[in-house]
Amino acid sequence: MRRERELYEKHQVSNRLHIIGAIWLVFLIGIPIWWKTTEVYRASLPYKEVQKWQDPNSLYINFSIQLSYILPNDIAKDININSLNENIQEEFNKKNIIGNNNDNTQDNTSTDDDDFEYTYPPKIGFSFSVNTKTTDKWNSNIALTRNIDENFDDLLTLDTDTDEYNVYILKQKETSKSFADVYIGKNKQFMIFLKDFSEENIIKYTVPIILNMFENEHSDIISSFTEERDENESKEEIRKMRTFKYASNYQILYSLFNGNVNDYTVNWEIEKSIKSYFGPFFDTLSFISKFDVTSQIQNFATLPLTAKYSNDNDNKYYYLEAKDLGHFINSAEWNLASPVSTAPPINFILYIPPYSQSPLYIHDSKGEILETNAFLIPRWGGIVIDKNRNNTMDNIGEHQYIYSFKDLHPIMELFLDQLRSLLGINEIKFLPTDLPRNVRVLYGTDSKRGITAWELDQLLRKRTVQNLVNASRTLNSLAKLVGSLRNMVVKDKIKDKVDFALECLENAYKEVNGRNYKQVFLYSKNALIASEEAFFDPTMVSMLYFPDEHKYAVYMPLFLPISVPLALVLKEEFKKRKKNKKQSSTSSSKSEESNKNVNEKESTSESQSIETNGS
Repeated sequence: MRRERELYEKHQVSNRLHIIGAIWLVFLIGIPIWWKTTEVYRASLPYKEVQKWQDPNSLYINFSIQLSYILPNDIAKDININSLNENIQEEFNKKNIIGNNNDNTQDNTSTDDDDFEYTYPPKIGFSFSVNTKTTDKWNSNIALTRNIDENFDDLLTLDTDTDEYNVYILKQKETSKSFADVYIGKNKQFMIFLKDFSEENIIKYTVPIILNMFENEHSDIISSFTEERDENESKEEIRKMRTFKYASNYQILYSLFNGNVNDYTVNWEIEKSIKSYFGPFFDTLSFISKFDVTSQIQNFATLPLTAKYSNDNDNKYYYLEAKDLGHFINSAEWNLASPVSTAPPINFILYIPPYSQSPLYIHDSKGEILETNAFLIPRWGGIVIDKNRNNTMDNIGEHQYIYSFKDLHPIMELFLDQLRSLLGINEIKFLPTDLPRNVRVLYGTDSKRGITAWELDQLLRKRTVQNLVNASRTLNSLAKLVGSLRNMVVKDKIKDKVDFALECLENAYKEVNGRNYKQVFLYSKNALIASEEAFFDPTMVSMLYFPDEHKYAVYMPLFLPISVPLALVLKEEFKKRKKNKKQSSTSSSKSEESNKNVNEKESTSESQSIETNGS
């Protein structure tokens, strides 16, 4: 009976241990599985490659400029072409230090635990390669009987698709009082008109002017990275603050606002005007940015400010002061909302003042009437106040006025000039101090496209630098963000976008010396778009923060009530097993001692028996 009871108790203990062990086995196997299944997925980003682009040595951008000096045969016959080419190249090489704006690269970076963080401005350089050649297509006196204008520019254009900048050496009119005349054409052409075609004169009146042109471009690019405003900033610096940041798409809204509908209602031939005046401009810039154009008319557009009245002799008019223009927009009543789009909006407003406040002019800071009667709002758009309204009714009725295609011509020119300024397109202009003594400069325009080839290339190079720097900054910010938030979701598509952005950066820097500015720009554009798509991806924002503390807070109320009793039971079971083992050991030793005493007694009795038999 006792034996059976011991076996039963032993069986119970064994079952109890199996049950407890099974529960703990579930915990030991289940907890790692639960931990693994609840952790966020993080694709491995190429941190080292991203960090490489924060090194200022990797961000040195050097543009290669190809210059072709073209001399008519009647001039070239008296000049050693090879010697001229070598001397011009040597002169450019002496000045080939444009872009070394900062000799101390540490000023461009800040380090924290060996982690580079790139800051502005970048290092930019221009290297010049000169090729001198002759032509028999025209003589040096071709400009003597022609006007220097767009038609003359087209006449001398050899190839509009070339990446070279052509420098033409031509004969100057005898009546000219300047030492040299310079014409900056619209098709990458630089024309120099001289009376003396000596090698010294050709170098003297071309190299410094061309170098100055690219030095101005370099300064413009560097200043575009200056985001702080100085109290003593110049008008040029303020002008650069107007420029929109680069975007692959812009939303442009043209608005016609009528100050008083009781005077008359208005309409305009805006579609035809936009197609004529802006169509070629948009087409030219289509590979840089796309433009979505909309228009509207509002016949109820009262001003939120009161115009002042001027009674100056016979010249009676109303006017707005420059300090009041910041309050010109009536945000409460004017509907300037563009269609739903992530593209930056650019607004252009033609405002018609009511008869009771006409004519309405703008005073500049000196109190004088502004000739254009228009003004810009930085990174917002442009406004033109109509001061020359035509009273023709065009057979529509005495209470309706229509702006015809002809009426809109001067207004569209103002809008185009404002758009150029907002997009960062700068006219090529020289100060008298930038030029050699007694040199006259003429500037060509492109009336059809609204932008010359020189201006387009400058815009391309500026946007390329901005895109490359901003792409590298965005990738660095993304890497830092992902590194600081260990529980942020990083999907494979984010990694793919980062890899693609890095590949575009690499390709852009490989191509930048190839003078294919369009291709380099496209690489920089794709790098910027990919980096921003990766940084602002919705999947990262929705799972932006999933800390381990959250897991503990959610699951501890579930696991703690179960794990504590199990731990106590396991502890008690170990105590019982230890006690039973000790009792078993004690009983075993007593049994062995008893058996030993019995054996000793038996041995003693046997020895006594043997002794008796012997006696």
